[in-house]
Amino acid sequence: MSEFITFSSAVDTYIESFCKLKEKVIEDIRYANEYVQITFNKEVGGRKHGIMVKTPYLIKENNNLQIFEQPHWIFCFSPKTLITPEWYKKCEQYGYELKFHDILMSLAPIPRYSPNQHVYKVKQTETANVINSFYQREVIDFDNEKIVSSYFYKQENPICYGKGMLVNKMVCIHQVFTHPHYRKRGIAKEVCKTLLQEMNSVDTIGSVLVATEMAVPLYKSLGFKKIGDVHIFDKG
Repeated sequence: MSEFITFSSAVDTYIESFCKLKEKVIEDIRYANEYVQITFNKEVGGRKHGIMVKTPYLIKENNNLQIFEQPHWIFCFSPKTLITPEWYKKCEQYGYELKFHDILMSLAPIPRYSPNQHVYKVKQTETANVINSFYQREVIDFDNEKIVSSYFYKQENPICYGKGMLVNKMVCIHQVFTHPHYRKRGIAKEVCKTLLQEMNSVDTIGSVLVATEMAVPLYKSLGFKKIGDVHIFDKG
């Protein structure tokens, strides 16, 4: 059951997995009790600076952060929705704009799934190149496969892919994407089931992820439950 994964442990695990996933473009990381401050060597999400806030307090007492003087985005994790009209007004006064509202989800324990015969793990540079060519951008960095495992669904083409990483005995799922022409067919679900099945072990506690509101039904169908909200703010 998902209560074995606490909100705090899910947040810490997701942030750690995010930093590992992005380590090639991260220039500097500074850790504090309530937040993680990240500087990138190139723009990520349109900004070179970001903050992962572990508490529901977005702006309170953050004036001492030098990064707040520069354009940046903020991931604000909260165990329940705390956004109110008053908070929106306060954010606007400080120059923040809400861009996305995502959902923090967990699954524990991981059920047994039957791997799909059309889902494969990326094991060679050539395979990564084929996937990147199909999507006309780098979606699989094979050099990063030492810390992240990428899976893809192939018919004639690699029409769906997803990434998983084992952190703190939890499988963190990132960047599940289905080509627009092949959506609403259950393909992403098959990729996730195979990824979870192959990455699960006797020591694995469960799985965590951050889902867009559109993707929530997919993960609910796999047994994931909501344990928090993630509000993503931008300040130019």
